Amino acid sequence: MTTSDELAPAGSLVPTALPYDLVPNTTAGRIARMRLTLSADVARVTEAVGGHLSRWVRAESATIGVVDHGQEPALVKVEVTPGRASVVQRAPAAPGDLRGGVVIDGTGGHTASLLAEARSTVVLSRAGDGWELVHCTDWHGERTMASWARSLEQGGVEPAGPLTDELIALGTGGPAAPNPPHVLARIEDWVRRTPDAPAVRHLGRTYRYAEVWSAAHALARSLRVAGVSAGESVLIATGRSPDGVVAMLGSLLAGAVNVPVDPQWPMERLRRVIEATGAAVFVHAEKMATDLLLAAGLTDVPTDLEGGIDAGIGTGPVTSGLDASAYVIFTSGTTGVPKGVEVSHRALAHLCETTTELYQLQPGDTVLALAPLYFDVSVLETFVTLGAGASMCVATDDDRLDPYLLTELLRAEEVTVADLPPSLMPFLDPAELPGLRLVTAGGEAFNGRQVEGWATGRRRFLNCYGPTEATVQVSVMDCAPGWPRTPPLGRPLPGFEFFVVDDDLRAVPRGAVGELLISGPGLAEGYLNDPDQTAQRFVPAGPLGRRVYRTGDLVRWRDDDNLEFHGRNDRQAKINGHRIELAEIESALLGRLDARAAAAEIIHSGGRDRLVGFVVGPREPLAGALRLLAEVLPRYATPELLVPLDALPVTATGKVDRARLIAAYERSRGTTSRAMNGDSLHE
Repeated sequence: MTTSDELAPAGSLVPTALPYDLVPNTTAGRIARMRLTLSADVARVTEAVGGHLSRWVRAESATIGVVDHGQEPALVKVEVTPGRASVVQRAPAAPGDLRGGVVIDGTGGHTASLLAEARSTVVLSRAGDGWELVHCTDWHGERTMASWARSLEQGGVEPAGPLTDELIALGTGGPAAPNPPHVLARIEDWVRRTPDAPAVRHLGRTYRYAEVWSAAHALARSLRVAGVSAGESVLIATGRSPDGVVAMLGSLLAGAVNVPVDPQWPMERLRRVIEATGAAVFVHAEKMATDLLLAAGLTDVPTDLEGGIDAGIGTGPVTSGLDASAYVIFTSGTTGVPKGVEVSHRALAHLCETTTELYQLQPGDTVLALAPLYFDVSVLETFVTLGAGASMCVATDDDRLDPYLLTELLRAEEVTVADLPPSLMPFLDPAELPGLRLVTAGGEAFNGRQVEGWATGRRRFLNCYGPTEATVQVSVMDCAPGWPRTPPLGRPLPGFEFFVVDDDLRAVPRGAVGELLISGPGLAEGYLNDPDQTAQRFVPAGPLGRRVYRTGDLVRWRDDDNLEFHGRNDRQAKINGHRIELAEIESALLGRLDARAAAAEIIHSGGRDRLVGFVVGPREPLAGALRLLAEVLPRYATPELLVPLDALPVTATGKVDRARLIAAYERSRGTTSRAMNGDSLHE
């Protein structure tokens, strides 16, 4: 039987006193019960509370409930969308079919046994004249269930009250450092104090602070001569090299905004970046291929670190204040157009202050510089390192591709701090790197067993999390051995506040899965010249209506006060550490191949993730399709495989059926068109 009855709102419940305690199950130590009393009959509790519980658990499509409306027990499917919850199907009760989610059991039957097979299930069970929350302690702890019980009494979290106060305190990272100095002032201080200290190491050569600073000032003068004014964008097309360090410093000294790009990006992508930034000048290293940028009509200004620039200490006023933009990092866009995340000097100063303290960076440390310049981790590897008086060890492309060469580099240069991509770590032996005192990982999920080998002795292992829109990192988990799965995201860093909310931006209780909102001094200014996208993602919210960034990341607060990642609420994804929008790839499949329909998915196969495109009726032959896609997509976002289909498989609700796409991929592996991206392990 199918109906579309709208359920009563949870706020219509009349709560009574709410006694609850934890009652261990004698047959299964993992199962616990928390008693509560709700003043409503079975049907009203099912309808009103089911919507809240299902949103908190975030079942993929529905809430499954066993209810008794005075008839035979029935298995009920409740579909939850923002603002409403509807019963869409009733069928004979079959508790054995449960695979997680929420159970509303009005029959007074034995519900605890259901949890053994689906530990993420929460059961609201009839218990005499009252109710009890039955749950698996491995998944939902005592503090989580107590929070849920209080919230159910309130009909969901109210705009103000003790529960909201508790959540505000839970999501607060502590006070930010007052008045952090401008990044150029931090670096200049070290130039004056230790001019002969090593600043950059690369290919066996060491560049002193005075050398790098002098070359950066020389570049700043050249940029001004080329017509660059304060606040204008300068494309950085040097690649990862000492020249890249000079370029990033020199453009800031000129008062300009750093916009790192890869000269090997497709011309169409470069054209869009140039159009969005209005850049007229780019900085390049002598050996970099920059034909595409020259063809676009930009003026080139070379760096000259190797040219024997006067090693005297350069001086000159800092021409950009803390409120000015420092850099723009371009990420994938849902419309097929890359988005430029604009970050201020104030946010960069906050990153330098908090990370220096977190990493305990000081002169004598050597920090690995591995990330490409257009990847936001490079901002940390460059400015935080030099702002702490430490030295950078810049890896080559060969080092990034070859774990053996990278190990040799880390040993030879006595690197003490390294941010290592999780996809690369299994290929390195931590026992061969005793000099590493701090290892950080982030950007993608990883097996918790990796912590075992790295977090040993005096070495710390940090799981760091943060979107580009919040200046590299906003939370940290100091990991000890013993994680059976990916460690949590941890706690917010000083100055940041986290809010976990439902689709209507209402706070959800501890343990409930919701979208993460971030507030704090590290928030970006928004998306460059894109007020619509900025207004969608940077919104006034939180208890005081403060500005927050909607991450799209689904998370929950654990009982130990750490934040845990639970996927995405949109089609953004990560492939080998790169953030991509599957919608951008689908737009390219439709546009460049003139296909009738297209889909893109990340599929785990052969021990790694693969980016796969599915196309229906392309006018272009697949043999040349990958070349056409490479004209608009960067290498890391170009599908590795293309699978032709007669039609995209869809679910009963009209959505693309991902499970059937995976099956289609498996069936056609021998006949697909393959792209050889040649990306490094880091990318």
